[in-house]
Amino acid sequence: MNKTKIYLISILICLFPSLCFGALTAGTVWEYQTTADANNGGGFYDRIPGTSVDYSQQTAAQLSLTDLAMATGGTTLTSATGGFTAAMAGNIIYIASGTHFTAGFYEIIVRTDTNTVTLDRDATDGTNGSAGVGKVGGALDVPVDADFDAFTSGDTIYIKAGTYSIAASITIPVACYIYGYSSVRGDAPLVDSTQPILALGAFSITFYSNSIIKNLEFTGTGNDILILLARNVLKNCEVTNSSGTADRNAIMYYGSSLVYKTKVSSPAGDALELVNGNAASIVDNCYIYDSLKGINHIPTGGGYGGGGAIVNNIFNNNTTAINVGAGMVEMLFINNNTLYLGTTGIALAVPTTPAVVDIKNNIICSYTTGISQATSPNVLNSFDYNFYYSCTITTSNVTEGPNSDETQTKNPGFVDAANGNFQIGSALRAKGYPRVFPGGLTTGYMSPGAVQPDPSKRVLIF
Repeated sequence: MNKTKIYLISILICLFPSLCFGALTAGTVWEYQTTADANNGGGFYDRIPGTSVDYSQQTAAQLSLTDLAMATGGTTLTSATGGFTAAMAGNIIYIASGTHFTAGFYEIIVRTDTNTVTLDRDATDGTNGSAGVGKVGGALDVPVDADFDAFTSGDTIYIKAGTYSIAASITIPVACYIYGYSSVRGDAPLVDSTQPILALGAFSITFYSNSIIKNLEFTGTGNDILILLARNVLKNCEVTNSSGTADRNAIMYYGSSLVYKTKVSSPAGDALELVNGNAASIVDNCYIYDSLKGINHIPTGGGYGGGGAIVNNIFNNNTTAINVGAGMVEMLFINNNTLYLGTTGIALAVPTTPAVVDIKNNIICSYTTGISQATSPNVLNSFDYNFYYSCTITTSNVTEGPNSDETQTKNPGFVDAANGNFQIGSALRAKGYPRVFPGGLTTGYMSPGAVQPDPSKRVLIF
């Protein structure tokens, strides 16, 4: 999708966040399992608590029929074969085909008898429907774009562990909750464990606004794997663009989104490209590695990029860890990060407007240049409490604050940087540096048992 068009869409979403494309009840819960069926009902709303039973979590449909009938203009669905039960109220029936039926998802509102139910709306195309083929309950197999067109703002989508091969790009136009799980809903598998994998190939997933996406792994080779427009949250995920083709990114996002505790890589492109459009974006507690640019923070073409925060992250083996383009109009905080191995740790362009970048309390190690600022630097930028080690040049066109350490005499003593373990050694701990990173990624990324960064204690390094 053209990036200018995406930006315009993000503005519309900001102006009209309540846009809704679905017709089903808000708050419906959906289920995906790799061994299920694309023509299953897939969803459930607890219509009659104590009576309604959620059949979406099973692989097979609870009821399959081929003789559905409906009088146009009404909502009464009948079957001569029958089999409807009171427990089916609130379950979704997917009508796949039939004479004068409109294929789609419909909720069973009321069960009258074994042969008759009431749906949430007319399922015909304007003429009486007959010979309808439909399934009640059962999970869906692979997410497709048409599914999300039917979903409603406020819905929850659960995706069970397994690999889902996506055959076309997906746009999610409504605000929803998308949670991966291992074996039981809510078990929140860690990165590098049993997270569901959405294998996108050359395709992408676009989230419009206000969605929360958790506990999923996304892989692909397209221009962008994930596109986040406005006010989305991506947490405890992994996103990898393995293309090898230049300028292909793992995550592209616009507007005020949060990427948190997520592992991101794009060897020939940007792990995260932030086109902010006057909004504040946050990247927090992430592991960003093996990319051309770890974070590329740029303005929208000809306009201004927003501010935000890049905090508490580990950058490992990126050619440039953080690149900040010109034109920001708000403050950008780059604080409490560990940057390791590459050509440039932080690169700052000439601003086109008054802008402030606050760069403090970062460990910057093993770069040709630690921090590089354009030859006409922004006098409002602020640098202090940064620690440098094993950099050919610590800073270029930068005046560090009095509390920074550019001597490069204290080895940070990372436990095993090559394998992602950035626990620091005694040289920094002796100076009161409190941050301890989790163990190697092969044994669990930011697991509950690991000591987590505590930004509230990160006031002074030295």
